[in-house]
Amino acid sequence: DGGEGTLECLTEESARRRVRVTGPMGGPVEAEYAAVEGMGIVEMARAAGLLLARDSRAALATTYGVGELILECLMRGCRRILLTAGGSATNDGGCGMLCALGARFSGRTAPPSCLLEGLSVR
Repeated sequence: DGGEGTLECLTEESARRRVRVTGPMGGPVEAEYAAVEGMGIVEMARAAGLLLARDSRAALATTYGVGELILECLMRGCRRILLTAGGSATNDGGCGMLCALGARFSGRTAPPSCLLEGLSVR
């Protein structure tokens, strides 16, 4: 399903890189991505997975770290990104990921910081 373990199934260890990114609850986590022949491979569960969100505030979990992994791929020269989305603990609809990539939101429903705390879900 593209969740935990997908990176190991798709890549060799030598293609993987470990970096520190923002975890689903806002703290730092170590996460891996891979770069193979100009393609970045990002497993969402590495930065925003269920195993990283052991918190009663799971509804506030962010995908910001996923965006940081994508940025790492881009900085390494990758021009294509394969994002596997299984195993995510997040409910932000990718807002955090987009913010990490430079998007900014305005209006009543999305705060500029892309943090979901304080928003009402309808």
